[in-house]
Amino acid sequence: MIPVGFCSGVDTAHRLALADERVSGVCFIEGYVYRTRGFYVRYPLRLFEPARWRRAVARNIPQPLRGAPLVRRLGRIPLSAADDDIVYLREYPSPGQIRGDYASMIACGKRLFFVYVGKDSSYNHANQLLEFAGTPELQRHAEIEYYPRADHTFYLPDDRRRLVQRICVWVDRTFGSRRPAQPASDSRERDRE
Repeated sequence: MIPVGFCSGVDTAHRLALADERVSGVCFIEGYVYRTRGFYVRYPLRLFEPARWRRAVARNIPQPLRGAPLVRRLGRIPLSAADDDIVYLREYPSPGQIRGDYASMIACGKRLFFVYVGKDSSYNHANQLLEFAGTPELQRHAEIEYYPRADHTFYLPDDRRRLVQRICVWVDRTFGSRRPAQPASDSRERDRE
């Protein structure tokens, strides 16, 4: 079994991977992120991203002007004042706990696959997870995929397509193709066509 968790779904996939011996690998998409020294060194680079400036300007335009064509081109984001009040919180394991959990999964022979994005994220460089974990075992038994230009929801179809293809490649390469054999009658019918 290879559970795949996305965002808060990672919480369940994580617990399942720890508790169920049938889990041979797990894919964490936009899961737990811990800021590191490397994160803070790169953080100021956000000031040079034009999209962030457009969103900041769009958020600060007075309500009566928000329907103007220029404003719509600037942000193309929801501009409701209520959007600023939406907060979703969930409990993260402590850094020590998560390191121990990953070590336990690896010790049980489970393979781990992590996917992170760079937009709207606290993950801002490819090696941030390895920097956080500080253990060579994670590097040997896990794969990390970083999409610096993708957003948290994989909004663009090409980003989603790349993500799904990459997960399939990881599963095939790590566990081999375990697709069920087709019944003989199906293959004979195809051969006749």
